[in-house]
Amino acid sequence: MTITRAFIKPCLVALGTSVLIALLSSLSYKMNGVSLNLILYSLVTIITWNLFAILGSLVWFVSWVLQGKGGFFKTISAFFYTAPYFFVGKFIEILARIERDKELLKGELNSSTTENMALAINSNPYVLVSEGSVLVFYIILYFLLIKLIRSVHGFGFFRSAFAGGWVLFFMSLVVTWIQRPIIHTLLNTFKISS
Repeated sequence: MTITRAFIKPCLVALGTSVLIALLSSLSYKMNGVSLNLILYSLVTIITWNLFAILGSLVWFVSWVLQGKGGFFKTISAFFYTAPYFFVGKFIEILARIERDKELLKGELNSSTTENMALAINSNPYVLVSEGSVLVFYIILYFLLIKLIRSVHGFGFFRSAFAGGWVLFFMSLVVTWIQRPIIHTLLNTFKISS
């Protein structure tokens, strides 16, 4: 009962942030010819919330492997409170996101998709600044993860920094192997036919 009540508030924070990210994504979707409707917003919200849950689980798993003291729900709850920072990250990434989504809509998702995204981003100085700002966001996120892991799992700075590095590495894998294919499928499903 206590776990459930304590878990509801952070879940709502993550859900609210997921709704805001879905609304923010509509700018990229509109510019790339994707049909905007309630089903799309609902799916993006659900996918984003689940990604937060996956990322929170990664924080717990890495900390658990390193013999952390914090529990599963406590770690995910703490991670859900970082969700609004992801909205800020998505906001500063919007120009780069438009280019990425454009590449995802061009066809099959394959090894050259990432290269094409990089080329598109590097060819526009404004988009490149947006992408550089995302790097700053991930540096800030890294320090937030260190703080979170220290407070939830009782680690010292160096073990928290080590764990945070692994979490960021696994996050990049989640983006590449889970988020990108899902978004690719979603965008192509709701693409307005020419």
